Amino acid sequence: MKQLEVMNFLNEVSSRFPAAYSLASGRPDARFFKSINLSNLQHTYTTYYAEKNGLTYADAQALLLQYGPTAGIINDILVRHLLTDEQIHASTADIIVTNGCQEALTLLCLTELTHPDDCILTLDPSYIGLSGFIQSVGKHVEPLPVDEAVLQDSAAFKANLDVEIRNTRNKGYQPKALYVNGDFNNPLGFSLSDAHKKVLIDVCSESGIKIIEDNPYGMFNYEGTRAATIKSLDDRGCVYYIGSFAKTILPALRVGYLVLPAQRTEEAAQLVALKSLISVNTSQVCQAMVGGYLLEHDYSLDNAMAPLRDVYKTKRDALDRALTHYLGKHSAISWTLPPGGFFLVVSVPFDVSDEDVFDCAEHFNVIFTPVYFFSLAEQKNRRLIRLAFSNISEDKVSDAVCKLSEFIDSKMGAGL
Repeated sequence: MKQLEVMNFLNEVSSRFPAAYSLASGRPDARFFKSINLSNLQHTYTTYYAEKNGLTYADAQALLLQYGPTAGIINDILVRHLLTDEQIHASTADIIVTNGCQEALTLLCLTELTHPDDCILTLDPSYIGLSGFIQSVGKHVEPLPVDEAVLQDSAAFKANLDVEIRNTRNKGYQPKALYVNGDFNNPLGFSLSDAHKKVLIDVCSESGIKIIEDNPYGMFNYEGTRAATIKSLDDRGCVYYIGSFAKTILPALRVGYLVLPAQRTEEAAQLVALKSLISVNTSQVCQAMVGGYLLEHDYSLDNAMAPLRDVYKTKRDALDRALTHYLGKHSAISWTLPPGGFFLVVSVPFDVSDEDVFDCAEHFNVIFTPVYFFSLAEQKNRRLIRLAFSNISEDKVSDAVCKLSEFIDSKMGAGL
């Protein structure tokens, strides 16, 4: 299945079987939305904006309802947030506020893929929002296969990167950037070690390749301390960092951002000009709400996410217990227990198909996502199933896994 078709397919399954348990959706838990008072957040930021610019509250409020600067209005707040939570040093000129992370990816892809032989590299399997968009504009995205051995050994990781970059060039393509979701990856849930991240920086900088770091799940670590971002380790000026508040505050705000390496004035101007033609600017009302949230939490999301982390860890552990109870009897079945993020992956002893997703939803009342949906090499990862635990309530996890186990037992009993 092409990346362009995946979201429509999953939406069709969900709409046809609305009563099915969904272990497919990576949405945040909506129960936390009610604790966010959007009016108060907007008031907090409007007050800040008025004082900062020497305006009356009424004048500030009126300006925030207008069109605004294309690059954004909360850049100064993001500078402090990035330093506080991610140890990323940036200036306001390095930041472009975007309509979610998807617009940031769009801007980078459009500015990088300017010649017919240009391409973007991505660890495979990976986020379909990147590969799907690149395919939609007729450009090339080159998969870099990820396997367990490469993830365990940074030297093997480096050797694999060198080989894949060389092979890509031998095919006639020029890699311009490498996309990576290095912390609690979607869909596999793995995280790159600091050693792996430093290898990425070294190899890409020496090869003249930019790194696009997308970090939607970095706040959701359930064991140990939070990992360093690739951007915070970058001493070569090659990392373009993408962040979003969809998982941490509210998806509906559609506020993200792009952080360029320092002193890329011309490149920033080019990206801002392109954004002005795509979306004009990111909603100032929505930016005000994000800005207000960060102001009310001393520019940090880390402490504010503690209750969410606890809930998601509880869900992850409940999913692990249910899998052990219902599928632990099968020696041919295994699964991951990632230390963070929204997903775990189950390995099954049969190839999974598009039809299986429909069959499981229709006859077993549960929806899952095959990992090959995220892969550019469709024949790989055919025996992996991604299960999302973020958006299912704890009291439904056991029933959902019970239904999933019945589907898996039926497939194994059929000898498939």
